[in-house]
Amino acid sequence: MTPEVSEKFVSVLTNARTVYVTATSTSYTLASYFQHIARLVLPNVQFIPRDMANPIVDLNFADDRDVLLAITVNPYSQVTINACKFAREKGLKLLIITDSDLPLSELSPEAVLTAEMESPYVFACYLGVMAILESLLHLLVIAGGEQAAANIKSYRHLKAKVDGTSPF
Repeated sequence: MTPEVSEKFVSVLTNARTVYVTATSTSYTLASYFQHIARLVLPNVQFIPRDMANPIVDLNFADDRDVLLAITVNPYSQVTINACKFAREKGLKLLIITDSDLPLSELSPEAVLTAEMESPYVFACYLGVMAILESLLHLLVIAGGEQAAANIKSYRHLKAKVDGTSPF
């Protein structure tokens, strides 16, 4: 995760009309978490598929002002790859977080962040993906400046009011 690639991600995300975040399988929860936090800074972030169907349906009205952020790791989901292809066909910008150098040339993403997934046991370790997502969230908050801070403060107060959690 170089400063140049990180800056490219943040620039593409902050300049998009709508940011669509997608993933399947075990990456689904990580993508959902990212969207949940990122929308505090960028209210235009949407998690797809919304109805657990196919993300292509949610991209139907997207265009070249939008971006798809796809998270895909081994074993790679054809549903996610197809969403990336469809997004490119529609002119969306494409950002990918993955664990390898997939054959990305046909997808032509604006930027790719590669996570380390090695683990001492049989299942993959998602700490690398999580570190990338947390770093991007941190950079988005910085880029969002005072407005991002105000959004987060408002969210914390709303949560405290609605469900009784502490605003600290």
